[in-house]
Amino acid sequence: MMTPSQLKNADIPDKQEKPPFQTGEELILTIDSIAFGGFGVARKNDFVIFVPFVMENEQVRVQIKKIKSRYAEAALSEVMVPSPLRIKAPCPYFTRCGGCSYQHIPYQDQLELKKKQVAEVYRQIVGNQMSVLEETCSSPLSYHYRTKIRMKFINNKKGVRFGYFDYFDHNVLLDVDHCHIASKGLNDYLAKVRENDFAFFKDRNIRSYNLAFMETKNTVVDNLGPNQEVETEVLGKHYTHNRESFFQINHSIFPSLFKILVDLIKRFAPQSETLLDLFCGVGFFGILLSDQVKKIDFVEENKVSFRFLLKNIELNSLKSNSEAWCRPAHKAFASLKKHYDIILIDPPRIGASETVVRQIASLSPNLVIYISCNPATQFRDIRYFFNYGLELVYLKPFDFFPQTKHIETIALFKPVKHK
Repeated sequence: MMTPSQLKNADIPDKQEKPPFQTGEELILTIDSIAFGGFGVARKNDFVIFVPFVMENEQVRVQIKKIKSRYAEAALSEVMVPSPLRIKAPCPYFTRCGGCSYQHIPYQDQLELKKKQVAEVYRQIVGNQMSVLEETCSSPLSYHYRTKIRMKFINNKKGVRFGYFDYFDHNVLLDVDHCHIASKGLNDYLAKVRENDFAFFKDRNIRSYNLAFMETKNTVVDNLGPNQEVETEVLGKHYTHNRESFFQINHSIFPSLFKILVDLIKRFAPQSETLLDLFCGVGFFGILLSDQVKKIDFVEENKVSFRFLLKNIELNSLKSNSEAWCRPAHKAFASLKKHYDIILIDPPRIGASETVVRQIASLSPNLVIYISCNPATQFRDIRYFFNYGLELVYLKPFDFFPQTKHIETIALFKPVKHK
């Protein structure tokens, strides 16, 4: 769970007066807004307090859990005056498990909230209002969409527990028998583990274990044995990977995502022939879009992902019209072509860096597609793109992770037109 200290929030002063409350104290507060990261923002004598699992304008009773120099964190004790939009969460573990942030908010309102959060983070980082922000792309499945989850097994004097840690106390493991955002296949697997009375762990006298399991082709693979390779088909493209290599986990959104990407290429860069896929992982996005161009190159620095990338290039008959380099993005440019019509990047949460943006600009792309799991670092990079002659022409949030605070965004950059 993202903590308040990781949030970019311009409304928190650099210096705060001593808070007018103590740890453990109960307060009655009114929620001003819901910040990027899922926390409600309230104030006591102008001192900022973050509260999870709330909605805007609600009056709540909270208990102060932590006090930092610039803000405090509180646990929700009671919703005294609820929002008229508030709904009952279907999951009995909601507010105790930190996996979900928004089960109390109707799904359409979650989409609006995430769009609003993206706009606010942009204002805070870039310094002005965004003029190209699209509506949030919804997920066809708002529950039971995750094809991969991790759970903790503990067997001690208190008995067996198998589930997720308590939101505020990682010494407490919630015994979870059904995860409402995990796929049906994963929940069926979870039920079988319980029906078997955790035999695998007990037979080996295992007291603690971090279990990861992933659904693919109507089967479930886990980390109890060798890290086996699996195959996944997405819209006619074939991918091989394993449980440790990164692969998108909400398959229901793929058709919408693909259609939007293809439409954007036709709109902003028609007749494109070459595409560069940076930070490509196992090649998911580049291979998905390979029919839109004649030549596609890939760059990925992780050796395990690169090994799968080469297999996926071959699986999809792309060897004759592609090249691949196993290097960090900023070290690959000397080997690349001098120009690409389209450059697609999907960097990790830390973003692309000014060096990579400068090198991207040096290849004179007609279009840059920037896919991000962290709008804050993406918006930091927007400044770099502008400095090197590329402007933001389109931005759309995607709800890859309904019920959670996570937001994916796709930004498009084009060369600045000089008047």
